[in-house]
Amino acid sequence: MNIYELKKLSEQDRKDFFDSYSTETKDQTYMRPLLKDELDIKHDELAQAAMKKAMLEEELKEIKKEHKAQIDPVIKEFQERLREIKLRAVEVTGPAHKIPDYDNQMMHFIAIDGTVINSRPMLPEERQFTIHPQLKQAQ
Repeated sequence: MNIYELKKLSEQDRKDFFDSYSTETKDQTYMRPLLKDELDIKHDELAQAAMKKAMLEEELKEIKKEHKAQIDPVIKEFQERLREIKLRAVEVTGPAHKIPDYDNQMMHFIAIDGTVINSRPMLPEERQFTIHPQLKQAQ
């Protein structure tokens, strides 16, 4: 008998055939082709699942957006504290005094609390070739 013709037999005839010729029966996973009606139902189920998926993804997007708005300031603060600990310093904005050192030809920038912020060589226009500004004012 042609085994491809078994589909055309009735359910009872197939059962009788299997009982007569089968040597062993065990469970296996396989793909069974869908009938036209079953395929139409699967298409409808797919459309329903797609709409539900789109709706849930939109909700997730909103939840992520709200969560991001809450977590971003915390992340920023964390990064700032980590940077401060790593550098062992805090970023401060305030007045800095420009102090010339004519003997060493350097220009120093010093914070109000005495912290030396920066030092650099004097620019040509900052050099005093004749007399110190303090002495000039005293005369």
